[in-house]
Amino acid sequence: MLVFHTVQIKINIRIKVFDMKLCDYCKEEVHKVENPEFLKKLRKLSLIEGCSTLILFFIAMPLKYLLQLPEAVTWPGRIHGGLFILLVMFSVIAIRKVPIGIKLSMMLIIAAIIPFGPFWMDKKLKVLI
Repeated sequence: MLVFHTVQIKINIRIKVFDMKLCDYCKEEVHKVENPEFLKKLRKLSLIEGCSTLILFFIAMPLKYLLQLPEAVTWPGRIHGGLFILLVMFSVIAIRKVPIGIKLSMMLIIAAIIPFGPFWMDKKLKVLI
């Protein structure tokens, strides 16, 4: 028990000295957030892109395939595509600007493909603020 407390104290001192924290989700060390405003913009964009995915998958696509309305996916699809490209660009820029780790950035891009993925990743990005 005494050895465990000694190790815990050394880890806490190391984190305070280098002003770093361990990102539990991406298993890499992340420096203190230098640009929290950009991280907030990234989180907002991620949530908006997640909503566009849900609208596309659960409203527009059923209208297209169940009611035979192919034009139901044209504008939601374009908007979703644009938001996805913006999210990819923002997540790559965030590697240097915030900074976030490369693994976390890749997780964000992959989560954007999965429905409800951006909402799950928002919890992980919120930890960094």
